[in-house]
Amino acid sequence: MSGDDITKIRHAMYQHGFEIIPVIGKNPAIEGWQNICANTDTINLWPGLYPFHKNTGVLTKRTPVFDVDLLNPEAAEAAETLTRSLFEERGIISPRIGRAPKRAFLFRTDKPFPKLKVKLINRHGIAGEKLEILCDGQQLVCHGIHPDTKQPYVWPSGAPWDALRVEDLPLLTETVAKELLRDVVELLIAEYGYTIDEGEEDGANGGAGAADWGRLISDILTGADLHESNARLAFSFIATGIPGNTTVVRLRELMQRSRAKIDRPKDWQDRYDDIPRAVRTAQEKLEVDIAAPAPEPKPDPIPKPDPPKSDPPKPPELPAALWHGDVNPVDSRPYLVEGLIPEEGCGLISGQWGSYKTFNALELAHCVMTGRPYLGFKIRRPGGVLFYAFEAPSEIAVRLQGALDHKGDKRFERAPFAWHVSLPVPLTHPRAAEMIVKMAEPIAARLKAEFNLPLSLIVIDTVVRGADYQREGQDNDVAIAHRIMMAMAKAGSALHCFVFGIDHYGKDASVGTRGSSVKEGDADVILACLADRNEPGKASNFRLALRKRRSGPNGEEFPFRARVVEIGTNKYNGAETSVVIDFGEDPNAPPKPIADDDWGKAKSVLHLRKVVMSLMADHGEAIHPFPDGKPVQALKLDLVETEFLRSYPISDKGDGRPQNTKRAAFKRALGDAGIRKGVITTREIHGVTWVWLSSHTDGPGTNPNQTQNA
Repeated sequence: MSGDDITKIRHAMYQHGFEIIPVIGKNPAIEGWQNICANTDTINLWPGLYPFHKNTGVLTKRTPVFDVDLLNPEAAEAAETLTRSLFEERGIISPRIGRAPKRAFLFRTDKPFPKLKVKLINRHGIAGEKLEILCDGQQLVCHGIHPDTKQPYVWPSGAPWDALRVEDLPLLTETVAKELLRDVVELLIAEYGYTIDEGEEDGANGGAGAADWGRLISDILTGADLHESNARLAFSFIATGIPGNTTVVRLRELMQRSRAKIDRPKDWQDRYDDIPRAVRTAQEKLEVDIAAPAPEPKPDPIPKPDPPKSDPPKPPELPAALWHGDVNPVDSRPYLVEGLIPEEGCGLISGQWGSYKTFNALELAHCVMTGRPYLGFKIRRPGGVLFYAFEAPSEIAVRLQGALDHKGDKRFERAPFAWHVSLPVPLTHPRAAEMIVKMAEPIAARLKAEFNLPLSLIVIDTVVRGADYQREGQDNDVAIAHRIMMAMAKAGSALHCFVFGIDHYGKDASVGTRGSSVKEGDADVILACLADRNEPGKASNFRLALRKRRSGPNGEEFPFRARVVEIGTNKYNGAETSVVIDFGEDPNAPPKPIADDDWGKAKSVLHLRKVVMSLMADHGEAIHPFPDGKPVQALKLDLVETEFLRSYPISDKGDGRPQNTKRAAFKRALGDAGIRKGVITTREIHGVTWVWLSSHTDGPGTNPNQTQNA
């Protein structure tokens, strides 16, 4: 890049509010660079004064940086996801990537603070990775060529000379910075096997600094030291300005995931109950420390013996690579349900309340046990089922019996089906996967001995009950959501089966599964139970949507109806009934009324109506979505979305956010018009998603909610 181009970039960064300096590689080789105060004139002089300083850095004194120096791609991605969940609503989170998977994020601050650092050791015992928050006295190279990769630095979500401005960055204080480090360290320890490198600690005031936090959190999670770790963390949290009640909640959350809860329950309960006292003690001590400096600690009169030397950790055995030709591609996808559900993995059966999620799970379970096709897809690994009935456990026997007696041709004297009504630890616990496996192993052994079948499917009903959230908002916590899904995935891998969690939709059905989007991102398969509701809340038009699968098109819908069946007579001489799921349209149902033209009054849905109506005349195509129905005039959904995003009225300040707002408005409008009002219909046919006016699908045998299994 020429000097003029670099200067143009630097001027743009300066105009966006960044304090910049010229850099060679990663090194600002200029004396007193920390105090350089760039302006338009000095920037113009830099090519002549510093001709070898081809890169440009940003002083982090007022724009601190969270530097994620991790070599594990999954861990680095998880750290970014957690950071986004904590700060994305407060400003723009835009990663700078030099040597992937490492990444860094810019913030802004009104009160500079010293650098914070946590050194890490990965699960293989190798040191060198770290987390840092750079601030007063540091800089971050933002533009130029990385000295190791020889490639330009990349800003996938907007660069400081393009869409990113200082005023748009999230505000970061020293207290919040320490909390961010604490949260990410906790995630890395719990999910990715990291430990803290004790070679550097940042303790202060007799409490615990950032490096200490990781070790103390690790000691609590593993149950190594509950009393001392809780006391020191309480002191440190209070010292950084975290309120006492928040500190109590935070420490109790850690304790809920401690192994000591299972291994040493009495000791765990004593320490758990003692947390409020530890917090009060920390508050009292800090008041004394503020009034007078703490005395120098007295030396221990009894010398402690040196700790025994342990052998250095053995280097990990590296897995062998797979080469093309080693694996037959046509046999590389082992399925539980062909083309839909893999043999191993995790997924969600989600939907609105009253949409028959549990009954749909039992329909799938019956198909797995009997080998009966599911939604027309072949069962490739018939087997037994383990059901965790956390919600309405007394209902599972009668609901199962309904499916066994009234679905398919095969009848069981005893079915290969077992259930548990509890789990020793919540799904958020680090040992949740281990507990699921331990409880499932004897069931798998009995299935093999008694039925000569493998354990093929586990269902958890529901994720919310199994997670046992301790405070409001935890279901939106990215780290917790990821931990739940990873527990299900690890259990499925260890048991060689598929694990489904039954979960609820949030208030906005168009958004999908309740809580953090990480749950849907981590799922291999999502089956969505959908229904339309009128104003009083009555549901109709039930259908199951293939919201997500990794081996085929998504969005296909299968209408179903709930049929009441008799189970038998109870001890009170009363008839017991249940419900089973039948897929396909109900031939006895009255024809559905044609949707009217009431789109609603929301700005986004009215704009969608305008786009659809204007495009239909010139771009509408006649398609046959239903085998026995008339053709309909339809639009390709991609075309509608493109025109909606182009013309949706919203101010654009060049910061990258309006486009996201437009996409959210389009998704919301599509849900309102299709789910709430029923004035449009969307279907995927032969890999293309179409949209048309529901009132155009009139005539006998042309139900707008019927699906062609294309």
